[in-house]
Amino acid sequence: MKKQQKAFTLIELLIVAAVLGILASIAYPSYLESVRRTHRFEAQGALESLSASLARWFVENNSSYLGAAEDAGGTAITAAFTGSSSNVPRFFAKTVPVNGQSVTYKIIITDLAKTTYTIKAVPQDQQADDGFLTLSNDGARSWDKNADGSIATTEKSW
Repeated sequence: MKKQQKAFTLIELLIVAAVLGILASIAYPSYLESVRRTHRFEAQGALESLSASLARWFVENNSSYLGAAEDAGGTAITAAFTGSSSNVPRFFAKTVPVNGQSVTYKIIITDLAKTTYTIKAVPQDQQADDGFLTLSNDGARSWDKNADGSIATTEKSW
């Protein structure tokens, strides 16, 4: 009489573990890229919403964007500026996601004049190697896709 097997052999368990390891090594990077892309889409949505809010500000404030930004101390900025890396919106969320949980992007206003602006989403923490996003009053969008600080074009790249 043959004895019936009631358990898995060690070889069978090792084969299953190897297959699961291979699947995980393929799926995990894909998952991480999906999460990174989702965070980028959230930042794009936040920039679009801020742009709409700035348009409303422009109409309500005698055709001027001035005063729509504040400095690090929370004081409204009423003069034009260029190249700022610390000025933030006065009336909009300063981070993405807008509820402030696990910040993936910081929202800043880099250039502001009476009739023009440029807003930027700067990646933070786990998103840091994804590159920044910008949007200006004329609708020009750009994405520093390689996270190297240079943008080849300013067309609608996102």
